Amino acid sequence: GDEFVVLVPFVEGEFNPQAFAEQIRRRMESPLAVLPYSLYFTCSIGIAEFPENAHSPTDLLNCAEIAATRAKRRGRNTVMAFTNEHAAELRDRMALGGRLRDAIINNELVLYYQPQVSGQNGRITGMEALVRWQTSDIGLLPPARFIRVAEELGLVVQLGRWVLEACCRQLARWLAAGHDDISVSLNVSSQQLLRPTFVEEVREALRAAGVPPRMLEIEITENAVVENVVRMQETVTELKA
Repeated sequence: GDEFVVLVPFVEGEFNPQAFAEQIRRRMESPLAVLPYSLYFTCSIGIAEFPENAHSPTDLLNCAEIAATRAKRRGRNTVMAFTNEHAAELRDRMALGGRLRDAIINNELVLYYQPQVSGQNGRITGMEALVRWQTSDIGLLPPARFIRVAEELGLVVQLGRWVLEACCRQLARWLAAGHDDISVSLNVSSQQLLRPTFVEEVREALRAAGVPPRMLEIEITENAVVENVVRMQETVTELKA
């Protein structure tokens, strides 16, 4: 695949892991000649140290992987060392990762709707859909606790589809109550947007709920656009249509 491990024995004070990783990153930037072309690469590096961060090989690799994932989120082509903040993320991945798939299937997720208010007259002009996870033992979890876990475990597409369908069903209830002048916006991950079936999934969710498309607003992050500009242009054009 595209992941590699460098294992280095070191003594504190005699070796600097951060400087060593940065040296690797810089060397990776050197162009590779494959005639008649020159290929350019970048890499994101995550550092984990034994025994400071973990006491077993598996845990050490997990720590390094989470640090590398953070490096990618920071814009890629950078070095990130494992920290206490990452440790909390690792605990969430281990504690929540195995339960999230069942939570989506069993409808343990709930949507909260945050009003968007006009600064001119105080009138509610729309809503933003915010997903929460209602666990039976931990309580109500905010998206910061499980969205990244969903992304790393490949569940964010399944999660996003649940949010889309639940949002459309709520719009249908408001429409039936006579509120036809409101819209709801929802955030969509880049993994969803890059799926070739995404536009049809949006169409089907609206059709199944009987909701006019003008009532749904889709928010796209800058990162999603940058990842695949051509594909994103096609998707946005289809969504607009």
